[in-house]
This record gives sequence, structure tokens and C-alpha cells, in this order.
Amino acid sequence: MRSTATAKIIATIKAAIAGADDPTFQLKGPIRTSVLYDDGTYKTKPVEGDEELILTGIREGARGQFILEFKPFEKKPFKQVEISKEAQFDLLPGLEFFLVTALGFRGTGDDIQSHIPLPTWKQAVKQYTATVEADEQIEAEQEAIQAVEHYKDNPMWGMFG
Repeated sequence: MRSTATAKIIATIKAAIAGADDPTFQLKGPIRTSVLYDDGTYKTKPVEGDEELILTGIREGARGQFILEFKPFEKKPFKQVEISKEAQFDLLPGLEFFLVTALGFRGTGDDIQSHIPLPTWKQAVKQYTATVEADEQIEAEQEAIQAVEHYKDNPMWGMFG
């Protein structure tokens, strides 16, 4: 079952993709990953380096991992390339920056001494999830407090106990 945080991450990244001028990333080396063919079959295949891939979507995989979906810029025998391993981000410069900043994270400072670097994708997901869960906890506590306050204002409350 998808968590609220996962659903929010997916929705946020999808919105960033839709709003991006050019979500194209240059694959800097060969990669072995899942590809989707026109007939709907998936296969693990090598994808050549120096290819342009257009980020088209994100979804949750069967094991709870995020799967990034890319369309090849040039015509290929497959219609989609999927990246799910964070280690593969190094082969797509700018991808991790795009994802992390889409979640609202920003580095700070103009010089090296005051600069706070951006978190990695894994760190950003963890921090974002913790924030969503904390917000949900606060909301639940506020609802409980409001329910108790509602009964306190009722003169009939506690009469039969």
C-alpha cells in the first residue's frame, strides 16, 4: 500500500516534470536497465551511452522503490527506459538535482564556507517523508483536541458516566 508521503512525492515530481521546459538528460555511459517495448513487454537490456532521455514520469515499483520513466529522444526499438537505482543517477547528470529541487530542497550560501549542499535523492525522500508524517501526526492530534473541545462545550457530556 502506498504511503501518503510516497503519493505526495510522486505527485510533486510529476508536476515538476509537467512544468519543466526541457526535462531531457544526457546518458553519459552505457547502462543495463529495464526497457518497455511497443508490445507492452519489459526486458532488461543495455542502453547505449550518449543518448538523450526525456523524463516523462515516475511511479512506485513493486518493492516500494521509485521508478523513473524516460522516453528516448531518438527513435529506438523500445519506447521507454526505466531507472530505479540511485547509483545510476551519476550517468544522468542533473537528474538528481532536478528531483531534489522539485521536492523543495535548496542549497544555500554563495561561498564554500557558508554553502549547505543539497541532500541526495535518498536523503531528500527520507526528509520529505519524515515531514509529511510529522504533519499527519500534528493534524491527527489537532483533530483529537477539537473533538474533546467539542464535547467539553456540550452540557450533556459526562452525565451518564
